Amino acid sequence: MWRNRKALKASLQFRLSLSLSVVILLVALAAGVFSFFAAFDEAHAWQDETLRQIANLFEQQNIVIDNYLSTKLSASGNRKAHINIQVLPSEMQPVLPNGFQTITIENKSYRAFISRNRVTQQRILISQDTSERDEIARDGALRTLAPFMALMLVLLIVVRILISQIFKPILQASIELDQRDEFELHPIASDSLPTEFRPFAAAINRLFKRITHAVEKQKMFIADAAHELRTPLTALSLQVERLGATELSEEAQQRLKALKEGIARSSVLVEQLLTLARVQAAQKRRVEKIEMEAILRQVVEGLLPLIEEKKIKLNILGVAHEKIQAERLDACTLVKNLLDNAVRYTPISGMIDVTISTSKNHVTLSVKDSGPGIPPEEQMKVFDAFYRIDDSEVSGSGLGLSIVHTITERLGANIELKNTHQQTQTGLCISVTFPELVG
Repeated sequence: MWRNRKALKASLQFRLSLSLSVVILLVALAAGVFSFFAAFDEAHAWQDETLRQIANLFEQQNIVIDNYLSTKLSASGNRKAHINIQVLPSEMQPVLPNGFQTITIENKSYRAFISRNRVTQQRILISQDTSERDEIARDGALRTLAPFMALMLVLLIVVRILISQIFKPILQASIELDQRDEFELHPIASDSLPTEFRPFAAAINRLFKRITHAVEKQKMFIADAAHELRTPLTALSLQVERLGATELSEEAQQRLKALKEGIARSSVLVEQLLTLARVQAAQKRRVEKIEMEAILRQVVEGLLPLIEEKKIKLNILGVAHEKIQAERLDACTLVKNLLDNAVRYTPISGMIDVTISTSKNHVTLSVKDSGPGIPPEEQMKVFDAFYRIDDSEVSGSGLGLSIVHTITERLGANIELKNTHQQTQTGLCISVTFPELVG
């Protein structure tokens, strides 16, 4: 939660929205206060003008008032303003001059207008309770603020939406970057980005270019090194074969056997390095429709000598004559490494089941062996290059499943590992599900 709060505070979008909202609120508050008092004063002026017009009406019509008259005039909304009209006694005439003034009668304040009728010579006092006037004026002023406040809320919402729309291209670019795999280092399209963010996108693109160059150099080095090692290893293997044809002591034969095994392991490692460098290459490939059954039979034929040597019972079950979209070499490499891994770890006279099945427009290749299995905590680690289980007695390069994982990622396939026997944690089943079935 603390991390989310810090990220929110560091968000440019949040800071911009907050700053604009504070400015809008402050301006709205100042404008609201000014509008309120302006409307309040205008209401008072309108009430004074009402008193003056009543006085003019009495003068124009020569209306004579005996003593006192009280009436109600419609004010704002449904409220009624009490207007008091009375003849001013002669003793009050010197104290209260004509015109507008505020007077106090019996501890109550009144706004009054005093005028003299030229015909009747009466001095008329027209008054209104100031508390009523203030209340009516306040209600009118508040009503003028209602649309202003609504407009302010709409403005805040509009600002938030506009900022979100402005930052939307940046969010889309970040999502696109997040969905890339480690080999997708093509430049970011900066045409839709705001001008202020284009230098940042250009810097990322330059970084991608440098990373691509470094990765290509590394891959080229691995491929060149593996290729250069292949020739001397082949020559060395031939020399060992010739040496084995000569008469040697028993101790020399044992050492020669160990040397042959070491050369064989080195040759396998070189071939696996070449394969890994090839499958990691970020070049475009020739994708075609491939029948999995044909690939499986081709791979089994190549591994048949080793299968027969270990007396392994190979069962090919539920073969489906369906096709996948992939490069033929990638498909062969994937199936070969899966079967080779199963054959190596399956004990003598063990059993391997290979199944190709279809369901819900997907093709699944499953390879199940009767080997030692992989502990659950190490099942994800075996996809790392050169990773080998500590107690494994089988020789290998530790690159087979890494190559399989690289190919499945490029094909958009899903790979799953699980032990066949959960109680003893023995036997391994590897399933590769290809994303789309092509009939």
